[in-house]
Amino acid sequence: MYRESPAPVPREDNEIDEDYSTCSSVSSYDSDAQAEWDESFRQIQFIFSAVIFPLLGRFVGRQFAIKLFTKFSVAQALKNII
Repeated sequence: MYRESPAPVPREDNEIDEDYSTCSSVSSYDSDAQAEWDESFRQIQFIFSAVIFPLLGRFVGRQFAIKLFTKFSVAQALKNII
């Protein structure tokens, strides 16, 4: 049931050169992937700084203003009643 794996075949010099070229293409691929990742990260930063943060700030600011206004108006109403 268990089969032994075949013995490794000795490599020739030209095979080593092919592996080296493959390694350099892999590093080129990694560099391209890193450049794409950096560009995507910059785009995400731009979306947050141009869209998400202003909308979030506007929402939080309005909620804060509404709460302050209601507290102030209730305090003024109670003051006028008393």
